[in-house]
Amino acid sequence: MNPLEMSKWLLPGLLAGLGGCGLIVELASERRLWQKNSRDFYEETKRKVPPLGGIPLLILMIVLMFWAKTWYMLPAVLIGLVGTIDDIMKLGIKGVNRPLKAREKIVLQVLIGILGAYLWGRFSSIWEIAWVVVVFMAVVNATNMTDGIDSLLAMTSIVAVLFSMLLLPGYGAVFFMLIGFLIGFLWFNAHPADIFMGDTGAFAIGGILATIFLRSKMEMYLLLIGIVFVVETLSVIIQVLHFKRTGNRIFLMSPIHHHFQKLGWSEPQIVFRFTFFQTLGGMIATVIAYVLAK
Repeated sequence: MNPLEMSKWLLPGLLAGLGGCGLIVELASERRLWQKNSRDFYEETKRKVPPLGGIPLLILMIVLMFWAKTWYMLPAVLIGLVGTIDDIMKLGIKGVNRPLKAREKIVLQVLIGILGAYLWGRFSSIWEIAWVVVVFMAVVNATNMTDGIDSLLAMTSIVAVLFSMLLLPGYGAVFFMLIGFLIGFLWFNAHPADIFMGDTGAFAIGGILATIFLRSKMEMYLLLIGIVFVVETLSVIIQVLHFKRTGNRIFLMSPIHHHFQKLGWSEPQIVFRFTFFQTLGGMIATVIAYVLAK
């Protein structure tokens, strides 16, 4: 992809991140559009900040899908819409005050995953469909769990996308669009954040990564390229299983970024160190891909 093609997708993403998120920050301040009655540790330690930062990304994805006819991106768009519904329901708007239940999200994720298996040409057997659904759900929920402190998901996602571009250069339009958006979003999400990604953005980012790697049949590389996402998810699973078995907790709090937060690490420290390990994972994945390609 030449520089002109790169800028064709990078700049709209950057403008969406800067302009779209800036507009949301202003509107949210005027209309008090932030999550009400949260019991989450992270949210309670923050001032009133809107969780709607992923909406410009979702709009950009829809435009890209129709403009470039990338219909394989439909599952990523749909899972982003699920996140939007959940984000809006959390705002405490009169008459709309119940977020989606866990089982409702699971059902929607399964259905979207099945659609993805069909669109991505991985519909040959029930086992392949099941595998695609499981991976899709795992990636989407992993990025959502990572969205826990200022800039963490955005920074680790930028690293993941950069290494993804080395492995799958044919998806440059999607990758450059996403990187542009994340850079613009970081202007408002840098600590202390003026806006959060929300389920819309977290689900959309996970949906994009899952879509591209599953369609390319290279999903195993996500274990390294998204090593932070994997560790965040494992920390939750381990915490829940260990607590049910023993009544004790391994981590002070999960996902694991909250554990380090309670240990006294600052948010910038956590973001830098997690991004460092995400970079190492991406480097290892790239070396493995290079060796296997020889």
